[in-house]
Amino acid sequence: MVSIIISPYANVLGYSAGGSGVYRYLIEYGYDRSLPPIKKWVSLDGQFNASTPQPDQTLAQVLTDGPKVKTKYYDYWLQNYERVDKSIQAVLLAGDYDSEKQTDGTVPWADSFSIYRLLMKNGNSVVHYLIKGKDTSHAEMPHNKQAINYIKVFFYE
Repeated sequence: MVSIIISPYANVLGYSAGGSGVYRYLIEYGYDRSLPPIKKWVSLDGQFNASTPQPDQTLAQVLTDGPKVKTKYYDYWLQNYERVDKSIQAVLLAGDYDSEKQTDGTVPWADSFSIYRLLMKNGNSVVHYLIKGKDTSHAEMPHNKQAINYIKVFFYE
């Protein structure tokens, strides 16, 4: 006997450029009721501002004000963030591979967390978490035990 459980919603994970791919999907199709609604979204080392560092901003400033240096990709988020369904819960995760340079070695934290302010402004439930310790480079993050456990708990709580 086979049992199939059909869920009334989907949880999605986007890694690296896939983080921005999911965000674009949420903007373009989040209210399309012919598709399964998204309940929870995790961005793991997501790229939302073309991996642009913010040398004159702290992470706290990026979270509060958004990035000072904005690319055309970030401009799209600025113009469309209100199209994301407010009921979607989001988690932004980034690896602390190089604390001094504030990066996972590929994507600056300021990029991964650059949309935090937009999600907050939109009314979404959103948290950000910087993962420290081993296996925190960009290539290692999909295998990072802290990230995997955080995602499991978030998706299945």
